Amino acid sequence: MNICIGGEQNGQVVEKSPNDYFQQSIIIGEKTYKFWFSDKVSFHDAFVEAEKLARQIK
Repeated sequence: MNICIGGEQNGQVVEKSPNDYFQQSIIIGEKTYKFWFSDKVSFHDAFVEAEKLARQIK
């Protein structure tokens, strides 16, 4: 799963690297989730949002 966090594509699932985003992996338990973080959002805010989404997916 590659969900965009922040920016114009917030909440969209994308496969290719969007402009102005960087990929970040989050590991919860034995599962790895991948997100695209906008460079226009603080890393902390993006991480908190991504963690919430990953925990909902479990």
